[in-house]
Amino acid sequence: MAIPLTFFLLAWLVLVGLFLLASAISIMMYLRFGIAGSMTFLSTLLFVGVSGLVLFITASYLVSVDWSQSVLIGAPISGLQYE
Repeated sequence: MAIPLTFFLLAWLVLVGLFLLASAISIMMYLRFGIAGSMTFLSTLLFVGVSGLVLFITASYLVSVDWSQSVLIGAPISGLQYE
């Protein structure tokens, strides 16, 4: 049975969407109810910056993937002996 790689891309996009939603809610609560100060804004900026960097690096890698390939599920791995 073969699963196209595009299914994994769609699953990744759904998870990124959920992450962005949870992050937006978390940042809004943090800024609204957190202690107002420079550390609050600095840590929020650090969180958004690191998250954005990770998403950018991952997306730049995913551009180079050949999405027309499929993953074989249940295919025997060469070199393994089943007894």
